[in-house]
Parts: sequence; structure tokens; C-alpha cells
Amino acid sequence: MDSVSPPCISCGGEVRPQQHVLNCVACNGWQHRLCNTGISLQRYNIAKYGIKDLNWFCRLCEMRYWPEHDERVVSDNPANSVVPADPLNEAFVTGHCCEPEPLDSSLESDDSTSNDDVIRYRILEKGSKRGGRLLVASNGYTYGSKSKRNNKSSTLWRCSVRSAKLQCPATVSQRGHYFQPGTRPHCHPADPRQPIYKEVVALVKEQIESNRHSTASAVVTDILTTLLPEEQHFLAPKFDLLKRIANRHRAGKRPRVPVATPNATSVCYSPLPLSRQLTGRGDHNVE
Repeated sequence: MDSVSPPCISCGGEVRPQQHVLNCVACNGWQHRLCNTGISLQRYNIAKYGIKDLNWFCRLCEMRYWPEHDERVVSDNPANSVVPADPLNEAFVTGHCCEPEPLDSSLESDDSTSNDDVIRYRILEKGSKRGGRLLVASNGYTYGSKSKRNNKSSTLWRCSVRSAKLQCPATVSQRGHYFQPGTRPHCHPADPRQPIYKEVVALVKEQIESNRHSTASAVVTDILTTLLPEEQHFLAPKFDLLKRIANRHRAGKRPRVPVATPNATSVCYSPLPLSRQLTGRGDHNVE
């Protein structure tokens, strides 16, 4: 059965993992970058690698939350005087060509939005690159275990985006099964594919260790078809990438080939004397 992918909110076409897509911050919809988003390739790569944050809104959400008004009427004036609109309140036009569509009125209710804002956390015991513990969040962020508190009942998780150029200060405090985000925000955009990627990779490594006689292709196929929900197939890594990860992980667990040590009884032959090299007649020496 083919995997279900979300349609583009502009052209209605299928959104594939290999394509450049943008995620609307308001409605969480996906749209191709080339579908009149106004985002260049350079700006897309800057946001992709976490160099600069990109809070993108689709055209429908801009028209809904920031309607374009050329004039603003002051109600307190009895003459209904018209003043120019404040340029700071104007919407950022991205050049969409799609027609506005009626949105579901249920999105305006506070109950539905409150349920979507709940962040779900999951701990992967061997989810990091070095085989350590990793905390994945449903909002697109991952955290590494920094340290345990003195009482050993709480754990401090730190954002896993830490390099020489970028060190995210965001943290999450864990006490039992309760997770509390820290006060410092993330300094990079979220990646909605990252939690699914980490979970699938950790599951592949776990299955490849337990099923030693199964091929990497069989293990990856079983995970993608049976263990991963169908609505999350478009977020999963590529099949060939998971296959290479499985083979590399299995090769790292194999014992190394023993290196042959030199035999103590081996005879070390020295070169012939110079006299024998010159004559070439056995033990006759040149006087």
C-alpha cells in the first residue's frame, strides 16, 4: 500500500520527502517552496541548517489573521475621518496565487488548539549517535541527557543542537514521567521529521541486533511496513539510508579479526656476506 503524504496547500500535489517544502506556523500545512512562497533557495538552506530562524505563514493564514486594509477608520471621530494604516500591522505578502478556501470553524475553538499545543516526549535509550539516551519531542526538537540532579529523581535534558557555531540553550527538566521545558527558548527552527527519524533509526539498530540472521533489507522492510504507522511513512528516512545504517551498526558489533603475532621460533635470515655475493660459488671467499 502506498504511503499517504500530505497535499500541498497551494497546488494540491503530493509533498515528497525529497522536495523543498515549507511548514506554516499557524495551520501546520505543507507547501512546495516553488509554489509561489517567495522563499529563495539560499534562504531555505539557511533555515534548513539552523543558521537563521524562518517563521513562515501561508497565504491563507495571512489573509485570515492579518487582513490587508489600505485604510483604517477611527470610530471615535463623528466625521468618520480616515487615517492611513500603520505599516507595522501590514501582512507580509509572499506572492501566493492560490484562491482562498473556507477554513474549518473548529480551528477557532480554544479546546482544539489546547490539545494540539501539548508536547509529547519519548526517551530513546540508544537514540544518540554514540549510543546514549535521547529525548525526542513531538514539536520537532531532540535533547541529550546532560546530568542528573543530586536527588537522582530528576534529569536535565539539553537540546542536542550543539556545535562549534551553534549551541542551543534550551533545556527540559524531567521528574519521573513529568517533563517541564526550561525558560530559555530554542535558537533554531524545529524539524518535524527529526523525532520520527530518531525513533526509526533507534528501532532499526535494536532490531538488527536481536535478529542477527536476518538481512538488513528484511529488517528495514518489516519496520517500515508493520511497526511504523502508515500516516508517518512520508516522514521516515529513505530505505537505502536505513539499510546502510543497519549494516554499519551490525559491522560495528562484530568482533575484530585477530592479528597474527610473529612466531617466536621463526628464523630471521640475514643477507649473504659480501664475499659470497661477489663469487656466487658457495663458501669460497675472495682472499
